[in-house]
Amino acid sequence: MLREALTKILPRSWQDPDMKFYRDFAKAVSKQTGTKMARIEDIFGGILFKDGLPLFDMANYAGYLKIGAGKVWVTWKCCDIKGHVLADTKFLLTRLGGDGKEVRNVPLQTLMQNPNPSDSWSDMLYKWAFHYDLTGNCFWYKDGANLNGDQPKALFPLNPKRIQIQVNRETGHLQGYLYRAGVTDIPFDVEEIIHWKRPHPDNDYWGLGEVEAGEDDGTLNHARSMTWRMAS
Repeated sequence: MLREALTKILPRSWQDPDMKFYRDFAKAVSKQTGTKMARIEDIFGGILFKDGLPLFDMANYAGYLKIGAGKVWVTWKCCDIKGHVLADTKFLLTRLGGDGKEVRNVPLQTLMQNPNPSDSWSDMLYKWAFHYDLTGNCFWYKDGANLNGDQPKALFPLNPKRIQIQVNRETGHLQGYLYRAGVTDIPFDVEEIIHWKRPHPDNDYWGLGEVEAGEDDGTLNHARSMTWRMAS
């Protein structure tokens, strides 16, 4: 409400990339009330934007992941908190449509305890939180799964920035995935990949992440404001 009101009254000052309006406003309040005002971004200073982040880096999944991997500290911290909560949550295996009692499934429980040689189940969930929040997409490869009903022998998280979705141009149906490993594209069938995606109002195949949803070609101040909204 305050932002809308100020935009109507002082549109040019609102768009000032140097935030001169805010500095003048803070000085006026301090003079009248004796209370010093400071923006929370100024208090944290370089912790939030260490080394800076060009706005053009916010235009693809590699850029979105970079934001949550140290370029914007508070964004990383938000994902870190969610990741730890998710990883520390106790899960109970139940039967779909059943009475809610725990079900024993040794192969599945073994897979969840040791999804692959490099990642624990907690690692998988922690990465899931980052990928899903930052890009709106999370991909897991089911090693050994097929249409014959064979269950996966291992689960591997795939970085969204390395994924290409293959779509039939005539029907629009999903055909498979390509994963870029170095200079090699590895094809995957649809049944080999688990794809979680946040609903996207303008894309049928990719999810909408936190960063893309707040992406703007405006000033760095907008990026800062968008980042702090993620903390709420």
